[in-house]
Amino acid sequence: MRKFIGALAGIVVGILVQGGIGYVSSLVYPQPAIDMRNRQQVAESFANASTGTLLFYLASFFAAALLGAWVARLIAHSKAIGWVAAGVMALMALVIAIFYPEPAWAQFGAFGAALLGGLIGCHLPAGTEPVAAMTTDADAA
Repeated sequence: MRKFIGALAGIVVGILVQGGIGYVSSLVYPQPAIDMRNRQQVAESFANASTGTLLFYLASFFAAALLGAWVARLIAHSKAIGWVAAGVMALMALVIAIFYPEPAWAQFGAFGAALLGGLIGCHLPAGTEPVAAMTTDADAA
């Protein structure tokens, strides 16, 4: 149960972080209002996005995977579960790249940023890793 909750929490944190950075990006680089249900308008928005907007996009997937993996690992005590959360973020980047036109560097970059964020997030100290006991000759005597 702990692993399921860890994975779910990591995914939720990742989605919230990715959305939050996307919101900040929209404040820094305002885009014209579009109907998010209209796929054509969303595709045109991606195609006409500025470089700054796309850099925020990459940063959002990096941070989302990093924090999602770390939270999942903290809760589940498992690096593999951290990769589940990071994998969901990488999959999101891949799906967006398939369905919406964006520059190739942004497509590959978002996917790679999510994987890199997951790698770092899975290796951040979680504070729950068992530590090997060290003994000295004085302790044995």
